[in-house]
Amino acid sequence: MIKITPILLITLVLLTNMTLAQKKLSRTFKKISKVDMDYQSDSVVDAVILFDIGEVEFIENHLHTADIRLIRTKRIKILTEEGVKYAQAELSYFINEDGRSEDISRIDGFVYNYEGKKIVTTKLDRSTIYDKKVSRNFGVKKVVFPKIKVGSILEYKYTHYSPFYFRLPSWTFQDIIPTVYSEYFVKLIPNITYLFSTQNINKFTFKESKVVLRDRNWGGKEMGHKFILTDIPAFSSEEYMTNSSDYLKKIIFQLNSVNVRGKKEVGIFSSWGLVNKVLEEDDNFGEYINLSKELGESILPSLIEKKENKKEIAKIIIEFVKNNYKWNGSLSKYTSQSLESFNLTKAGNVADINLFLIGLLKAANIEVSPVLLGTKGNGKIITNYPYTHLYNYVIPFIEINGEMILSDASEKLLPYNILPTRCFNGKGIVVNQKEDQWIDINDKSVSKIINKYSFALNFETLNARVNLNTTFNNYFALNMRKLYANDSILITEEALNNGFISIDRFKTYNYHKNDRSYRVLIEGDVEINKTSNLFSFKPFLNCPIQFPKLTLKDREYPIDLDFVIQEHFEAIIPINEGYKVISEFFEKKVDNDIGTFSYKVEEKNGVMWCKLFYRFKSSYYTKNQYLRLKMFYDLLNESIQVPLVFSNKESN
Repeated sequence: MIKITPILLITLVLLTNMTLAQKKLSRTFKKISKVDMDYQSDSVVDAVILFDIGEVEFIENHLHTADIRLIRTKRIKILTEEGVKYAQAELSYFINEDGRSEDISRIDGFVYNYEGKKIVTTKLDRSTIYDKKVSRNFGVKKVVFPKIKVGSILEYKYTHYSPFYFRLPSWTFQDIIPTVYSEYFVKLIPNITYLFSTQNINKFTFKESKVVLRDRNWGGKEMGHKFILTDIPAFSSEEYMTNSSDYLKKIIFQLNSVNVRGKKEVGIFSSWGLVNKVLEEDDNFGEYINLSKELGESILPSLIEKKENKKEIAKIIIEFVKNNYKWNGSLSKYTSQSLESFNLTKAGNVADINLFLIGLLKAANIEVSPVLLGTKGNGKIITNYPYTHLYNYVIPFIEINGEMILSDASEKLLPYNILPTRCFNGKGIVVNQKEDQWIDINDKSVSKIINKYSFALNFETLNARVNLNTTFNNYFALNMRKLYANDSILITEEALNNGFISIDRFKTYNYHKNDRSYRVLIEGDVEINKTSNLFSFKPFLNCPIQFPKLTLKDREYPIDLDFVIQEHFEAIIPINEGYKVISEFFEKKVDNDIGTFSYKVEEKNGVMWCKLFYRFKSSYYTKNQYLRLKMFYDLLNESIQVPLVFSNKESN
């Protein structure tokens, strides 16, 4: 049952904590006053949510069961021209795999404006409500409000029906603009129980649980649970966040048990063992794997003929799926089509591809199990209870002679045993009925770039001939393959932006060999700057460091860089006869909890050597490490920009 501690006493202190503005502002739909119209925020913001109120209850339907009904009312005040963009709403609804859908209806809304000293009301035009299916499982009703200007108040109200007990609406108290008042009132019945968790909420302004005095023929006595937060600051998203929804103030519900029409199903998702059992029997999961295995028995003989090494066989099968089936960009733990359709179209969602792969691996007698995980964009993983909605992805977990291999055939341009970064979200659960087995889904490898420059200086023409050989591995190789698609025009344009003034030769290596590093060779000219009798150029041209630029002065949330970054720069510059180096020779090193850095400039036998190296020690840093991380970035950025300076030996 839902774990909510009843509040037995509401003291006068609680009431006096409400701000004066909250006492005067109306929280009733269609009731507006001068106090509402004249409201101004204490902080400089573009708009503010005056109230956001949701009420949920179970409504008996024609099947003598119940639907979940949410009635939501929201009011927003526009304070600046920039705030006009908040004069729209997107109301999402769920579409089940069997075609059943949630419903959003009774959308009503008004816009209030001053005309002189009079408040003028404009009703929402239903022709400005648009319905669009945005994915296989979700649709959106978009509402656009009329006659919006600075000072406008808009409000809307709608009813959201859901036949899915596992879809009891969660409630987000926080938004990207401030919220004066947010209230969520949930009426639950004994027949259907839920567990809940709060996120980023230390204490509610008000919380109460009590029996709701309401007669009804179905479901037993209702228990009402009210949650209120006030004066909620705007949520400010920051660069390199894993997922902003992980940090919003919200409350999340998870179905625990159902007893409907005398049929009792205790703990529908109360343990991973039960979830795994259901998945293994599901037509769009376990049965799909079984059918894929049967198909694999006819596909594999010619594919792995005379191969005995199981690791080699697994690699061949994974590469076969990668090269012959295309991911359509959709995420799901369930397949979206029949196996016959998938093999006809050669395209599908993540589950279509990876569950098919698991079936083929099983047909080759390779020990493999599905692993459920949640992508970074789907929110933070909670392992202590099977919150199944957090898991939107499935990959194969392969074990060969004690070695664990995780793979994902949806990402064609990665090696067979490396996952895309979207998968790195903490842990995954292995789908089997033997035990609850969790595995870490984190990247421990390092992605590297090696830049090697070879210079031939010509101080008379003020040009330098440069041979640049760059090698990318792991995620840097993936990014290069995706970004430039081996297109010589795109790559040479990038080189021209990074310091070359002309390019005579260009070549790439290993574009189609995903298990090898991707290499780019460029030859061309760069400019030498001359000031008086001094000549200068940057030994690493204008090539930016691959570490993302950090612009914030301070930070509230952790930093997620996706993967560990390492980069090496090496420039070899023969010193022309009759010229000398003015720049100082030096060596500096830094080694701390953020990363390792070294930069050395030296002369050996008439040749200048410039070597710069850095490596970050993690892909994830806490907010307390941010300032040191920023200092480390600034050190890199400043060091790579320092030019070398030469002069004629005859000059003073």
